[in-house]
Amino acid sequence: MIRQFELVERLKAYDPNADEDPLNRAYVFSMKAHGSQLRASGDPYFSHPLEVASLLVNLHLDCYSIITALLHDTVEDTSANLEEIQDLFGPEIANLVDGVTKISRLEEQSETTHQAENFRKLVLAMSTDIRVILVKLADRLHNMRTLHFIPSPERRRRIARETMDIYVPLSERLGIHSFKDELEDLAFAQLNPEARESVISRLKFLHETTENPVEEITKELEKALSAAKIVAHVSGREKTPYSIWTKMQTKNIAFEQLSDIMAFRIAVKKVEQCYRVLGIIHRRYSVVPGRFRDFISTPKPNMYQSIHTTVIGPLNHRIEIQIRTYEMHRTAEFGVAAHWQYKQEIHDGRKYPWLRDLLDIMEQTSGAEEFLADTKLEMFRDQVFCFTPKGDIISLPRGATPIDFAYAVHSAVGDHTVNVKINGRQMPLGTTLQNGDQVEIITSETQSPSPRWLRFTITGKARARIRRFERTQKREEFMKLGQSMSLGNPVSVKGMIDGVAIHFAGCCHPLPGDVITGIQTKDESVMIHTQDCESLSHFPDSEHVVEVTWEDVTLPVQHAGRLKITFLNRPGSLASLSSAISKQRANIANIRVTNRTVDFWDVLIDIEVKDVEHLKSVIASIRALPIINSVERV
Repeated sequence: MIRQFELVERLKAYDPNADEDPLNRAYVFSMKAHGSQLRASGDPYFSHPLEVASLLVNLHLDCYSIITALLHDTVEDTSANLEEIQDLFGPEIANLVDGVTKISRLEEQSETTHQAENFRKLVLAMSTDIRVILVKLADRLHNMRTLHFIPSPERRRRIARETMDIYVPLSERLGIHSFKDELEDLAFAQLNPEARESVISRLKFLHETTENPVEEITKELEKALSAAKIVAHVSGREKTPYSIWTKMQTKNIAFEQLSDIMAFRIAVKKVEQCYRVLGIIHRRYSVVPGRFRDFISTPKPNMYQSIHTTVIGPLNHRIEIQIRTYEMHRTAEFGVAAHWQYKQEIHDGRKYPWLRDLLDIMEQTSGAEEFLADTKLEMFRDQVFCFTPKGDIISLPRGATPIDFAYAVHSAVGDHTVNVKINGRQMPLGTTLQNGDQVEIITSETQSPSPRWLRFTITGKARARIRRFERTQKREEFMKLGQSMSLGNPVSVKGMIDGVAIHFAGCCHPLPGDVITGIQTKDESVMIHTQDCESLSHFPDSEHVVEVTWEDVTLPVQHAGRLKITFLNRPGSLASLSSAISKQRANIANIRVTNRTVDFWDVLIDIEVKDVEHLKSVIASIRALPIINSVERV
């Protein structure tokens, strides 16, 4: 546990003008307020605010943020009150403590509304003073470090899920990758311990059977740069278990098929040296196509700047290389906190465009649940950078379409979009935008948002605006036809008369959590499909399309998800497969062998799960097995 004088010394090291008197008083006040309170670990409770303060000192935050960290639990967990804090430390610190306290009190809310309301409150707190969320992130990080002391597995998983859904993407948006990576791994350990241990075991086996190439590759890169008379710092690391696991999932490959589990960073003094280094690397090693990104000329919304390239590097290893200046590296690690001592006004949350977008989405959505759903769609996505005809850069999540672009320009532009030209050619509104596209939006005053746009929009701002139009412009129609129906299935069908039967399509096996579309059949029933189901191509017009949404995915209703699996024909393979599925609390409803050879089995398995996230966990568990060649959802 860090001592009082050490905290002051570390603060003074980067902020010599900091007033240590209120910091010392806050240290003593918090220690006395928490008194003999103990944490679940058995440690004195005061160790927690002290560790939170230490984390923020690592980020080089201002003195008021450190004081807030020391005091952040006093109003909530001791006899101290906000008036006392204001009298002793002033209104600014009192407001910061109040902001953190209000977020913490959301823990008392019910499980069904907690996460959505929590996120909404976080956004409001950030818009007032972004230091509130920085303190809260440090608070969450230390709580996650000690999460294993909580006896209830269910509570641990709930906290870990909220961390993964809210605090990890917020850390990424704020650019604090040192927090993001650790929060991600700690949550992963609780949510899928078998998967994490599987990846760690594979990495250990890899280290035992082959020499660790990181040091050797680092030395060769340093030698190449030294020969070109470039002074640089080269560092290498293995990607985190969660990062490796995610890549296995998204690319549908086994661990042995991963080729770039190592990443190397090259830091130099000046921007022009970054491009010199890039030229040296590309001349010396074979470049992997499609893996070059220049975030220096087009920074990410969280201020991240770096050049990314993947090459077949030293020792014939496929490696990712990130090239940046030392200042860019500091920003990459600490995000908004990196320039704190130079830009004190940075605490005003309204200065961040992405945060203004979240506030705009909040105004458009009808409730906390919808707000959370819309914003989570884009928080984890990578970025593409497109241009207006005037040359202005618009940053969008990867997979965005012209409708997303139009709403990013202005809400009114999105509302009145009728057509688009991409790089001078007229293209469909559902076209996926690529890096560097020039996008010209064509509007008409008579045009209004179409519900069909929801099929291919991915930004929260666009989806919230479209939904708002539906609510305001079509409310009378929906009231006349009936807002929703529920016939034992957890589905809400808008715009239909009560009594219509609902069926789930066997072609795509929709699950709660999938984006779904309803098709009205000849017998007036509604068939539910996933939005990307190929069968929907048979219904090009909107006459048969019914808007449907999952009403309550928490209902104890089992749905069948179908998987296509290829695995090694070995004794015990089926038993291993069945065990991996049961560990995820899923059940095999049906299994059919489609092909069998001396070496491999191909099977189709219907697995009873709660929702799409449950099925993803099952897929991840199966994919970790050494016998698995491939697994994909049908």
